[in-house]
Amino acid sequence: MPTTSEIYSTGDITYTACGGEEVGGVVTDDTTKWTVTNKNGMSIGVTDYGATLVSCIALDKEGEKGETLIFFDSLKDYALKGAGHGATIGRYANRIAQGQFVINGTTYQAPVNDWGRPNCLHAGRIPWQHQKWDAEEVEDDGVSGVKFSLVSPDGAEGFPGEVTISVTYSLSDNDDVRIYYEATTDQDTIINVTNHGYWNLSGDHKRSARTHEFSVNAKEYLPVDENCIPTNITEVEGTPFDLRKLGNVGERIDAANGFDNCFVIDKSNDPVHVKPSKVSGGSATPSVHVAAVCMDPESGRKMTVLTSEPGVQVYNYNHASADDKDAPHTVYWGICFEAEHYPNSCNRTSWPPTQLNKGDTYKQLTVHRFSTK
Repeated sequence: MPTTSEIYSTGDITYTACGGEEVGGVVTDDTTKWTVTNKNGMSIGVTDYGATLVSCIALDKEGEKGETLIFFDSLKDYALKGAGHGATIGRYANRIAQGQFVINGTTYQAPVNDWGRPNCLHAGRIPWQHQKWDAEEVEDDGVSGVKFSLVSPDGAEGFPGEVTISVTYSLSDNDDVRIYYEATTDQDTIINVTNHGYWNLSGDHKRSARTHEFSVNAKEYLPVDENCIPTNITEVEGTPFDLRKLGNVGERIDAANGFDNCFVIDKSNDPVHVKPSKVSGGSATPSVHVAAVCMDPESGRKMTVLTSEPGVQVYNYNHASADDKDAPHTVYWGICFEAEHYPNSCNRTSWPPTQLNKGDTYKQLTVHRFSTK
């Protein structure tokens, strides 16, 4: 399966951090973009800036290719205008209330940067999405991709422990886009990693994602308070958050006043089979369940999101521009399915834990499985 590379940007990159501050001097050398293409003509593009997925070209029911990710034309725009578009979010994705958490009796303080709310959002001022990662091409038995690696020093953004993290993006010949993560630490810490791709399956952004249909495999979700911090776990039955059957995105956005909520993935059924590959964990590949399904009825493109994570954050680009001339970077044109642990889990002992202890290995597999209908 062919993999090609090209220089993506040169020189210093200034980016807009969560909260609005412009930051420079973190990435100062060239960045590279790789393109992986399978036998069907599907392809993905990835870059070492933020270990970011910048393209996903998939076929429609007529066999025509089309871009399914909302993207920017340059890395400069990703850095200054992006809202995590396709990036690896860490070391702690989503929100931590007050930016505080406790490990082994010690209280730690991460930056408070949530656009006026008293939370740490997506790991602070210098998160993984705005750093340059090491990269190597990988391939195994019909699965090809790029493995990105980063060492995050002890104390970075207030988080303890030197964390060594890798994320591998790969594409199989059955049109699975796999994202596989592994991480270790030299002291106990917390970790919650996700990809923040904005999906639009119409092909080259022909239509708003409001025209799509989607479902979320969840009997429960996490309502939030005025600061977007989950309050509890609640059944979706009888609420606008009951998304278990396919339904129109636009109608559901209107009923719920937009989505920026985490859903508890229903794992009562057997895991979905993913052929083991050395590229995504080998024989130790984590088992995955269906998190969400999204499709564009007109093109026939369908994307099934499978993950080993306990939750999926659904976000429908609520805070983008409202001006049509900015499309597709406009409100509701894209939809995120962020496979992750629940927001603020580090402060809720009864929820799936996000603490990674020295000597243990964090593993996550998320798959975007493409097909047509």
